[in-house]
Amino acid sequence: MIEEFHFNIFNSIIAVGVIHGFFFSFFIFFRKKYNTKLHVFLALTVLALSLNNLQYWLYDVELLKNSPVLTKAYFLFEMLIGPFFYLFVDAYLQKQICFKKVALVLTPFGIATISRFISYTTFQEEVYKRVYNSYLEIVILIFNILFLFLIFRAIFIYEKKSKLQDGNKIIIKTAWLKTTLFVALGTIVFWVLGNHFITLPGFTRYYPLWITISFLIYWIAYAAIFKAKLFKERKVIRKKVAILEPKSFIQPQSLVNSKSEKKKTNSKLYADFEQLITEEKLYLNSQLSLDYTATKLNISANYLSQIVNNHSNYSFTDYINQQRIGLAKQLLVDPEFDKYTILSIALETGFNSKSSFYNAFKKVTQITPTQYKKSQLN
Repeated sequence: MIEEFHFNIFNSIIAVGVIHGFFFSFFIFFRKKYNTKLHVFLALTVLALSLNNLQYWLYDVELLKNSPVLTKAYFLFEMLIGPFFYLFVDAYLQKQICFKKVALVLTPFGIATISRFISYTTFQEEVYKRVYNSYLEIVILIFNILFLFLIFRAIFIYEKKSKLQDGNKIIIKTAWLKTTLFVALGTIVFWVLGNHFITLPGFTRYYPLWITISFLIYWIAYAAIFKAKLFKERKVIRKKVAILEPKSFIQPQSLVNSKSEKKKTNSKLYADFEQLITEEKLYLNSQLSLDYTATKLNISANYLSQIVNNHSNYSFTDYINQQRIGLAKQLLVDPEFDKYTILSIALETGFNSKSSFYNAFKKVTQITPTQYKKSQLN
């Protein structure tokens, strides 16, 4: 019986992606801790991708060849992927999502699906069906390109506004979203190539498209969950840091570790600098620079650099990193954040990335954050 079907390594890979997508979606739906709009739209995006691949996979392996009823009941799941991901991005960027917006972006799917069913029931001749499918394909293509544009626009507007936000607001990372959109653009290219330029028999010409969609299922599922978890952790850490008493983490021995005692001038300016950095916790700002700090103190950057070096024996960058690492060490051993990712602590202590945090931490302590955490817990 199984020999009647068309199984191969490629549609087996696609099937694995579909199964994974279903497991992931239903796992999200039935876990209370994921009961948010963000996670729901994420699960629906992955489910739409999975259903789209499943439907084509059923045709490819010829499981539907003896079922004309199921053939007519074809659903245009490709018209759900863009809308659901658009709604997910809105939720991820913390924009308001109302019922009217959800209904608006999902209406085209309903209209197109009903239209196709009516056309396949009405048109008996294959030539009319082919013409209808050609026009429908163009509509779907334009529809998905439109949503790609809308998502890119939403990200662009968010990034532009983020540059004007104060340091108390968490900047959501959008690089992975743009990567996802470029992969989605690639799937559209494969779609066009499969329909018009690749001459392989049957559904084989669509394998690059479906395998790319399988990759998208894995990427969107895990990247989005990780980013959402990271954002949640950062919010908790930021609240904790906001209520901590201002504290200087500059090591006392560093003040006398130069070969010769430097002449310390302008102690008042240095005290103002310390107050700005420590009491206002300016070091938590990942965009902090020497120029910006000097402007706040109404002096030149070179002069500030000299003052910091003369009084602390640190360069400006090393001084700021000492403050950041000192706070990070405190958070790493805090039981409240025991299960939190090191990246969330790194970002909330003023670093832009995990690698820059590790490099600075090792420079200050001679060990990695992970080693430090283990040594303190032991």
